Amino acid sequence: PPGGVGVGGGGGGGDGEDSGAKGYAPQQQGSLVRSLRRMHVSSEFDSSADDPSQFQLGCVLETLDLTDNQLSDIPSGLSCLAPALKTLKLAANMIRFLGFVGNFPPAIVTLDVSKNALAWAFSPPHQYLHHGCYQAKLRNTPLHCSHGNHTKLGQLRILSLFDNQLERVSVLNESVSPPEVMFPRLSSLKLSKNRLRQVPDDIHRLVGLSELAIDGNTSIEHLPLRIHLLEQLFSFKFEGIRDPIVHELSNLRTASEMRYYLRARETNACQNFSMRLFVLGHYHKGKTTLLNRLRGIKGDKRLVSGVLESEVGASQALKSIWPSNNGEVGGSTVGIECGMWACRKPSQKMAPKITFYTWDFAGQEEYYLTHQCFLTNRALNLVVWNATEEERGLEGLNIWLQNLHAKASRATVIIVGTHWDKVPRDQRAEKEKKWKEMITSTYASKRQKSRDYPKIEGIFFVGSGNIGIEDLMEGIYNIATDMDSPEVKSSSFKVKILEEKIPKSYEDLRQMIAEIVLLHDVVVVDRDTFSKSVSHIIRSEELDTAVDYLYSTMGVILHFNQPILKDYYILNPQRWFDYCAIVISPENVSKVVPRGADLQSGLLSIDRLEKEYAAQGIAPGTARLICHFLQAFHIIHPIGKDTFLAPSAIALNLNYLLDSETGTYPRCLPAQPQLPTEPELQARSVNTLFWGRAPIQIFKIQPTGLVYRRLFLMPPLASGFWNELISLCLQRNEFFSMIQGEIPDQPYCEDATFFHRAMIGNVSVFWQYWKTGMVLYLGQQVMLRMNSIQGYGFEAPPSPQQQSQQQQPLTRLQQKLRAKSLQYVVERDWMEVPSERTEVMEVVVPEVMVGGEGGGASEASSPSVKLLAKALEMFDEVLQNHCHSMAEQGIYSVGEMLHLLPCPLCMGDRDVRSDAPPPLQKNHPLCAFSLEYCVRRSLEQDCMECPWHKRLELNLMAPDLLFADFGGMKLDKKSFSEPIHKTEAVSAGCQGSFGKVLRRVIHHPGTNISQIVAVKIFERFDEVGDVTTELTKNYASMRYELNKLHQLDHPYVVKLIGVITNPHSFVLEWATLFSLELLRKQYGEKEVNMCPTSVALAMLQVTDALEYLHEKQRLVHNDLRCSNILVFRFPDPGHACYDGQLQGYRCKDSISGTSKGHPAGVLVKLGDLGICVNPTAQRAKKDALRRVTPESVEYEGNLTDKVDIFMLGTCLYEILSLRALPPSNLSDIEYKNFILSGQRPQFHCKDPAYPLMMYQLLQECWQHELYNRPTAASLKRGIEAHTGLAPDGHCSATPCPLLDTLVLPSNQKVVTSCVHQDKDSFRMGVALVDGKDATSISQVVVISHNGGGGGGGVDLKLQLHHEIVLQLEGHAKVMCFAGADDIIVGCNTGHVYCLSLSRQSSTPLFTDHTHHGPVVSVSYVEEERVLVVGYEEHTILFSKRAPGLGTLDGSRVYCESLLQKGCALLTLLCLRHDQESMEVWCGCGNGSLEVWTVRAESLGFHSRLQRDCSVLTLRSPFNAGVPVVVREMRARRHPECPWVVVLLQQGAVFSVVCFDVKSNAVLKHWECPCQVDMFDVVSSKGVFAGCDGRIHIMDLEETQSSASLVPTTTIGHYSAVCAVHHLRGSTRENGVTTFFHTFLGRPVASTCQDFVLSVGVGNLRPDMNNAFQNSVLKEDVCINAWMI
Repeated sequence: PPGGVGVGGGGGGGDGEDSGAKGYAPQQQGSLVRSLRRMHVSSEFDSSADDPSQFQLGCVLETLDLTDNQLSDIPSGLSCLAPALKTLKLAANMIRFLGFVGNFPPAIVTLDVSKNALAWAFSPPHQYLHHGCYQAKLRNTPLHCSHGNHTKLGQLRILSLFDNQLERVSVLNESVSPPEVMFPRLSSLKLSKNRLRQVPDDIHRLVGLSELAIDGNTSIEHLPLRIHLLEQLFSFKFEGIRDPIVHELSNLRTASEMRYYLRARETNACQNFSMRLFVLGHYHKGKTTLLNRLRGIKGDKRLVSGVLESEVGASQALKSIWPSNNGEVGGSTVGIECGMWACRKPSQKMAPKITFYTWDFAGQEEYYLTHQCFLTNRALNLVVWNATEEERGLEGLNIWLQNLHAKASRATVIIVGTHWDKVPRDQRAEKEKKWKEMITSTYASKRQKSRDYPKIEGIFFVGSGNIGIEDLMEGIYNIATDMDSPEVKSSSFKVKILEEKIPKSYEDLRQMIAEIVLLHDVVVVDRDTFSKSVSHIIRSEELDTAVDYLYSTMGVILHFNQPILKDYYILNPQRWFDYCAIVISPENVSKVVPRGADLQSGLLSIDRLEKEYAAQGIAPGTARLICHFLQAFHIIHPIGKDTFLAPSAIALNLNYLLDSETGTYPRCLPAQPQLPTEPELQARSVNTLFWGRAPIQIFKIQPTGLVYRRLFLMPPLASGFWNELISLCLQRNEFFSMIQGEIPDQPYCEDATFFHRAMIGNVSVFWQYWKTGMVLYLGQQVMLRMNSIQGYGFEAPPSPQQQSQQQQPLTRLQQKLRAKSLQYVVERDWMEVPSERTEVMEVVVPEVMVGGEGGGASEASSPSVKLLAKALEMFDEVLQNHCHSMAEQGIYSVGEMLHLLPCPLCMGDRDVRSDAPPPLQKNHPLCAFSLEYCVRRSLEQDCMECPWHKRLELNLMAPDLLFADFGGMKLDKKSFSEPIHKTEAVSAGCQGSFGKVLRRVIHHPGTNISQIVAVKIFERFDEVGDVTTELTKNYASMRYELNKLHQLDHPYVVKLIGVITNPHSFVLEWATLFSLELLRKQYGEKEVNMCPTSVALAMLQVTDALEYLHEKQRLVHNDLRCSNILVFRFPDPGHACYDGQLQGYRCKDSISGTSKGHPAGVLVKLGDLGICVNPTAQRAKKDALRRVTPESVEYEGNLTDKVDIFMLGTCLYEILSLRALPPSNLSDIEYKNFILSGQRPQFHCKDPAYPLMMYQLLQECWQHELYNRPTAASLKRGIEAHTGLAPDGHCSATPCPLLDTLVLPSNQKVVTSCVHQDKDSFRMGVALVDGKDATSISQVVVISHNGGGGGGGVDLKLQLHHEIVLQLEGHAKVMCFAGADDIIVGCNTGHVYCLSLSRQSSTPLFTDHTHHGPVVSVSYVEEERVLVVGYEEHTILFSKRAPGLGTLDGSRVYCESLLQKGCALLTLLCLRHDQESMEVWCGCGNGSLEVWTVRAESLGFHSRLQRDCSVLTLRSPFNAGVPVVVREMRARRHPECPWVVVLLQQGAVFSVVCFDVKSNAVLKHWECPCQVDMFDVVSSKGVFAGCDGRIHIMDLEETQSSASLVPTTTIGHYSAVCAVHHLRGSTRENGVTTFFHTFLGRPVASTCQDFVLSVGVGNLRPDMNNAFQNSVLKEDVCINAWMI
């Protein structure tokens, strides 16, 4: 019969940190059973039989480090003397030759010979002179040396040869025939910075190579294309080689994409003569007309995904695709128009034509945001302006060059002036020279300061009548031909874009896309459909690479590598742009504004938007995808669940006097506050709708006259800054909460529809916003203003249209900027504002006292400082996201921007000081102080000096620098027991991200309470270097973390206690045990693993904290790791995990006690929120993610909370394995590509086996697609459901840990099963049939667990494995074990088989008794070696093993009809009665139970069968008068009180009756609370399973007779349960059970432990698997192992 060995357990292997990063082990072919836990365990470490060091003599040296010496040769005799050597480091020496591979031990794994003088690596063996065996020399014995005879290094994984003088490297040993690979297991080969002329042609034979570095070898001219055969290659460094293909590889994100590209190039390649041509400029500048002139046509031919109408010849189809108005409204382009232009060189007609895919961008401002989504360095950009507008027209180029600088910094630009025909002929030459000089001088200086500024390669002028058209065409052709690939940054090696060679399949794919669009009118298609449609052209693995090339170079297809969007392809870009215009175009926005909202509020209703899309005939799925696209690229911003903000619809300007917030210095309270009037309120309702009539003020709003101001002068910003800032402020209501917090007695109500207004008491608090600013009002009082300043000193005057919209005088600040009369101080030196800075923004916060109903200012308080700090925080978040050069420090960036604090008196405030200096003339310069200067002064003095107005108090200008916004949290240094020294040494684990952490004791004033705290202080640098810059950076980091900590209040997030101003520091809770990382190392050093209860509680508390951050605070931690999880309480590594019995997750040292004064033994908290971010404000850039996650490279969108979930999985792995990630055997780049390839680190066989829930939790967190990962809340619910624990350590239930799940094929059906148990092992047999064919042949699968025998204390785990598969004829119905090696199977045909596991054979038994009907029961009495078989037709067979024989003897069979005639046998149980007899309990169809006593000696070979019978009439007290049916019987084999437990059914009522085996009397009877299909019993516990998948564990001894059984624990499967088996194992003193080694290394008293093996469909019941959607099974047949 067919059979095979499946996945089995194994031995050791693997050394701690040196391994572990292996993918999920695939199941062996032919294996019928797979273990869910074993899926996470690497099979590579199961055997070390191939390790040559196991068979060598010599020392046990494994690591030899000789780095940085003066060695000229490798050490002699390594093969002889150190055969076990695994790591050899010879870097930074003077070695010139390595010799033959036999010089190195065959067991070597890592060889580092970098930074030497190697001329060649390994020489042939004839060049190696053998000096005899070194072991023989040492022992003085004539041993024959066999140590250096190997011709390869079979264990070598890492070979570092970089920074040498190698000219050639070979991977083959050509001295043998045929040549063989010298390093068959090599995974990392580093050849950087050598003199290589070529890469080894046979490099592809290193099949396991995952990292290859050949960068810095400038002599390499050709890269072998067969590198694509390296399927495991994750990291490939090739910068600096001279092969033209290099720049094409630079466009690809991962090494796998490089492999697919090289494979396609090797197959076929063609040259690319295509490029995108972007036409940019304001509207009504002649862009579309210019394109038509270039094409030489009057009308505009349109493009269908890369094919012109003339090429496809289907005008009727095109009419249905392209709108009749040609995409124009009122003569202006709407959105983006796509087309094609075949450009020929006018001066050389035979030159090859260049195909330009033209994108004509709309010039209206509302479309600027969409343009940034598509700008690329690989396109040629025509920036168009109207030459008749002269200087004002030239200034209009700024916005386009700024956007290019921000999104495509290395773009190539051609400036084109239109309407040249309207310039008089006699002035054209002079004006052309003037404009060219002006453009060159203006933008050349910017490019000198920033190499990444767009290059202006040409300046042309065109007009009607084809004026200048040919010159422009010639220039476009020449510039395009000469464009270098932007990906190649080497100054000595350039590659032209139009010289690229691409696989021909890319061109075939382009044509296929055109056909799909033309024939099927498809706009968007999902990945699976599209991949199948083009599968005959390109492989699915190469599809994304090809699509990305077509998108970046031609734009004929759109594909965005972001969540959700990446699973779709946009085949018709033009139609897509038209769909997007519904949201962007002001004409359409009015249709989707929420009811009751102002048309200029910019708010969009999702419901109305979907209806509008439906009216346009757009499918709902496409409409949702459009919303995802617009949101991903920040074209619309989510404000609430059903509301978005569309910046294109926001009012252009606000009728608001920007200079209205002038005040006094210092504060000067007015006599009476002015109350608002209704007309004044109504006059301010520009884009804000008030509720009902004007509010009646019931508390005072009193300005003090003091005004806080900030100025920001910075380089040009791309479009969208204010849009993101406005949406962020509207989305988060902190500003409203801060005002309401000062008057807590007033009722507070938010408007859930429009988000930008609320009510405090009867006063409105609301935002007003416009394109470049926003104002926060309380009533009519301005509380906060943030806006952009039109600094006319830096920009040209506004256009007439803008002047008509902005009828207000220049502010004082604007006047000073226009006159360039602004000075600022840095390091005590006054400096002029540089003229090239263009962006000027202002934050103004008047100090206002609120509250004090009917009282004075003493009863009121001011939220102004908090508003200022929050405004700067918001400003900082958006700026870090928006400007790449300020991504790290934001508003605190030194050198990139000017963050200024202007003198309030220079800004026009009235000086009310008694000793005020005399007033100055109005033309004196405006004085301001740089932030970095103020930060340093705050540590030295409390004031600053204005040259005009003298002393200025720092707390009146910048109270936020003194942390005044933290109010009562400011602490006095005198309250600490010891002084705080900045130079004090700290212990391990106390070094902060910007300073250090000190342990101190603080005494709270007014109380006798003392508290141990952590003081986090940033270091004060010595007077060397740029001290001010470093102080500012440290202050920025401190302020950022404080802003986050101040708003958090959660029991599992570290608590902020207070702030100290000098030195700047803050005080936190002190974590007694430091961090989980240090605790992990402590457990690892003692070789003791953390108990599951402690791990579960720690995960519960972390997920609870993450749920709070994600859902309540809308924050992403972004740096979740073990070192940032602070530990306050945790069991000691030597604690006794269990007290007497293993009771699941019930470690007494971890859980909470019953009394309130007994807290949980585990308490961890999230700490180090220094880079915590708001996901709506921070995009996921590579450098923003501190840990490796799939989205760190793959996705370019916003950070999401799923980043933290992935990092949580990394923490869990480190805790369970006690190993840090990344593994030491993988470099950072290897590990990153390892993760990106979909693989995950695995456990070793020597690692402890935890409950399956831990592995399921890990699998859920490590899902590759972020939308497949669960939320923190669902993870917390899942852990609670599986463990019965709460985060605070209290126990809500007593669940049974699921130890493992074995999965059988889903097309199989279980018909019966059996279990054999002995002292150290057990086996389980499961009979399967085809689920679709009930009459099919049965298969018997045997699952076994072998403990290794005896009580030797071997570390055992739950390692159930599939042993053998045997096939039977007929349908198996019942089965049992006859000893450990044989299985007796009874079939519905009456056949009985004996399956021998050792011989893997089946033997039919009792072939002449099949006429008795189906076999209903089989039972084997181990003590008497007797088999009892019961047939349905009241016939029972007895067979006994012959003495000394291993098989059942069929020659002596006793056939007896024990039951009354006509009474069918339902079930049978045989057990030993005493030393001389055994009993056969028979459940009859007439409701009776017959007990037959059979003498043991009567079953001998020469004796007659002797039997006695007693009949027990079964009557249940629970349902009198209803016939009783015996369903099942089980025996409890107890030495003192054996039981027979019978399951009865009376109609729909199930009951259990317990009989005493000795007297056959009824001991107890109980009613079952549910339907029971099967059960088992061991000791005092009963296991009852029903058809709903639930399995109830009930205590039979503790439940009173005649009562209803109450489940103590409920486990189960997703649906029906097929079988249950109750096992009992013993626990030794070292905590190791004879069956399952799950909780390792815990010294407990020897005790007994119960286990349950259940067979059912699915591995978890529905109420437990909701939190683990990706790791649960619902249709497969599963065998679960539970500990109860």
